[in-house]
Amino acid sequence: TTTTTTTTGKKGRKKKDKAKKVAAPGDDEEATALAAATTLGVAHDVPAASAVLNLRDTNALLAEQRRTLDAKLVQLAAVFDDTDDAGTLVSVAEASACVALAHVRHVALYHADGVAYIEHMLYAQLRAAIGKEIGPVQFAEYMEYHARKVFRDAYAPRPFSYALQRPERCPEGVVSIE
Repeated sequence: TTTTTTTTGKKGRKKKDKAKKVAAPGDDEEATALAAATTLGVAHDVPAASAVLNLRDTNALLAEQRRTLDAKLVQLAAVFDDTDDAGTLVSVAEASACVALAHVRHVALYHADGVAYIEHMLYAQLRAAIGKEIGPVQFAEYMEYHARKVFRDAYAPRPFSYALQRPERCPEGVVSIE
């Protein structure tokens, strides 16, 4: 990997120096975490006062999560003896699977709570911007009004609703997307 540092020269100009970094034993994990965080859309250069987690904090949280899960699995291996398979009710593999699935359940619940919080926050902001609560009917009316003001008649969105009928027969049904 390459590290870039910025220094100020004699005339006050900034110079960028690139230095090669020797790979350490844990660098593969850091590179994997960096690739995963990039895929997840985690911000790289976020100011310290931002509400968004920067890459370093995200990697620290993920490393701590992995460390505590590994520690729990080591504790389970010490408690559940796997030498006598016939005499034990629960093996290390079963106990580890239960702990891992409970962890996945907690992560999923926290994710759902986070999404619900964001949805609630957006709803509250919309209600504050409008000044009152509106229902789906009022929102649809507003969107139709907005479409009339924004689009020319030739480009205005049209509702998708078509009658189903056989030739020379009365309509037998309707296909629509609402």
